[in-house]
Amino acid sequence: MHKPLLPWPHVARARLAEHYLDTADVTGARAITLFGARGIGKTDFLVKDLAPVAALRGYRVVFVDLQGNIDEPARLIAEALKFGERSIDRLVRTFRTPVTRSQLSLGAAGPQFGAHFDHGDTSDSLLALARAFDSLKATPRRPVLFILDEAQTLARERHLPVIAALRAAFQKHDAGILRVFSGSSRNGLERMFRRARAPLFGQGGQQETFPSLAQPFIERISDWFEAQTGGADLDRAAARRGFAVLKGSARLFRIAVADVIAGAQPSILASCQAAREASPDLLVWQERLARLRPVERALLESIWKGRDELYGAAHLEALALTHGAPVSVSTVQSILNRFDRNGWIYRIEKGRYELDDVELEIALEETAQQAVLPLPALKAGRSRPSRPASPTRRKG
Repeated sequence: MHKPLLPWPHVARARLAEHYLDTADVTGARAITLFGARGIGKTDFLVKDLAPVAALRGYRVVFVDLQGNIDEPARLIAEALKFGERSIDRLVRTFRTPVTRSQLSLGAAGPQFGAHFDHGDTSDSLLALARAFDSLKATPRRPVLFILDEAQTLARERHLPVIAALRAAFQKHDAGILRVFSGSSRNGLERMFRRARAPLFGQGGQQETFPSLAQPFIERISDWFEAQTGGADLDRAAARRGFAVLKGSARLFRIAVADVIAGAQPSILASCQAAREASPDLLVWQERLARLRPVERALLESIWKGRDELYGAAHLEALALTHGAPVSVSTVQSILNRFDRNGWIYRIEKGRYELDDVELEIALEETAQQAVLPLPALKAGRSRPSRPASPTRRKG
């Protein structure tokens, strides 16, 4: 029987928290949006760094995590507003408890405040949300830091009444509430705050890319490993390679370290690879990729490989070889629009895209060698395809 794991160490980033708050003070911004992939430590930072630093500056802190709690968000947010600082106290206490493999394997990015409800928000819960904001009596002299983690989960039509209530509250109490929105999808955050008909258009403030944990995190975890095992050495060079294999996911790296301690894996590098392959999110993406048509898969791989000329003649010809028929510009645009709506890709600029989920990137890496019909190279001397025919629309 293994002894319980010691509490996981926290790599404090108070300076980063101070930077975000200083930026808001200097610019007068009333909102900050933080983007970062799932599992890289956003929630940990928000609760254990940003919230305490803000409290020292006189802010009353309210934290709401929407990940997995999206059936009745208005009631959830109202509860967090009602309990105020106590929500942060509860979260900090929870973070001191070691996270087990089963919790991490279920995709928990961190503890969540509030209950899970089975039915949608009602007019009563929307009214309770508005009253909860009013009861804060937020003013510049009694400011509130309102943190909404995984904010992009509200970017759904059924949550429009909640978003309308939030927008009204933000406008009413603008001077007294600094909002921090975090999310793991650039596409989702843009749909929330930046697109022309975004439900909270203009309310997202300055957007920042949240930096991933790196060397200091690996060193702290390595020291923790040695303390946990009574002095056994963790190969730090291999740990760095394993962390890169996991695309900087602190969540998966903790799983890998815990498995080495438990004797389930022989080395940290092997354990990182195993944690990557066993990720539930990865399995979901692999199933989604398996359902794609060859032309859709080929286009997605082109984005993954950083290809810019998605509408170019050479790329259309290459896509046609996977499709077995000519591929038109309109077909490419239709597929891209569908990927965009589903949150698979993010448009950097006109005609240029990136993948919007690190687990999707890992899934493509894992299955690249087994692709059913990989994108073939063009034959020498052929620079333009024959005129593509308009595709027939696929049902469903």
